Amino acid sequence: LARALRDGPDRPSGAAHPGALVVAVQKTRGLPPLPQARREAEAVLAAVPGARLLIDEEATVDAVEEALGEHTVVHFACHGDNDASLALLRGGGLHLASGGTLPATRIQESPLDHGALAFLSACSTAEPHPGLPDEPMHLAAAFQLAGFRSVIGTLWRAPDSPGMAAEVYAALTARGTRPPDPTASAAALNAAVRAVRDACPAVPTRWAAHLHTGA
Repeated sequence: LARALRDGPDRPSGAAHPGALVVAVQKTRGLPPLPQARREAEAVLAAVPGARLLIDEEATVDAVEEALGEHTVVHFACHGDNDASLALLRGGGLHLASGGTLPATRIQESPLDHGALAFLSACSTAEPHPGLPDEPMHLAAAFQLAGFRSVIGTLWRAPDSPGMAAEVYAALTARGTRPPDPTASAAALNAAVRAVRDACPAVPTRWAAHLHTGA
């Protein structure tokens, strides 16, 4: 899939926004609050001036779906899960406002041809489906199937902390001095993981879950 996206034909040059879309949901019905989601969103906005923010009740499923097709870089700071139902094979979902969920099946069916980078800062967004461990049945794969060339996801429950995102976008934007460069996302994540690891080497849950997939 990564090779096909990398070597495939050039994307249409349409009107996708060159900045970023930031989606942050601090409170989700039936799930623990994420008080650091706003701080994470603010860290991205500081690195990418002009990025569009959908926060809390603004981040409905319909609003997010509409905005996804208008931006080349998207960042989610919210709850996520990997659906364990083999009967549905949905590969999990992102929990948004008003109890809404954006499932993997809905994402992968969306024509997101302008997508360059999706950072899924939520739990288990790149965790293999428990019933099909050798198959990429997860949210990160859904974003790639929809058209995003690069995706940053998590292999298990991610901490509610803005640190990793702040380091990634600092690297992508040369500390906010240029627009984000999605082609450098793998190197940016590598640098971010090393920085967070050096800061707290005894707490691998803060830095070991993230991975990059794609071109």
